[in-house]
Amino acid sequence: MRLLLRSLWQDHAGAAVIETALVAPLLVIMALGVFDVSGLVARQTEIQDVAAEISQISMARPPETGDDIAQLEEIAVAAAKVDDDDVDITLLYRCDNSDTLVDDDELCTGDETSTMIQIEIEAVYTPQWVEFGVAEPVTLSVVRTSQIG
Repeated sequence: MRLLLRSLWQDHAGAAVIETALVAPLLVIMALGVFDVSGLVARQTEIQDVAAEISQISMARPPETGDDIAQLEEIAVAAAKVDDDDVDITLLYRCDNSDTLVDDDELCTGDETSTMIQIEIEAVYTPQWVEFGVAEPVTLSVVRTSQIG
């Protein structure tokens, strides 16, 4: 018996197979996690790019009516691939040198009023892990405020 245990202890022929069997599942899980994180980052970047695009459009041609804002929202919805409720674009105003933004330019009593546009976009990213009950969908949000006038 002692001789059998000693020969098994010294035999390293199956060590690589056992090590691979222990490490391979961890490597697969880590790879899936990396793919999910890269998808999440790509989706967040896509939404930020859409907000930047809407900001650039509004700087080139500032919206003057509700129809102009609705048109910008339609562009954002199509570009970001989200629902209508997930995009909100509002005009805000900065009175003189105030840090506070107001939604009505009539509230500004000073000489200088700056017009701002605020773009809010929300999107939901669903990782692969949700199918296995490990994670939940992630809500991504971008808020961009730019001066347009």
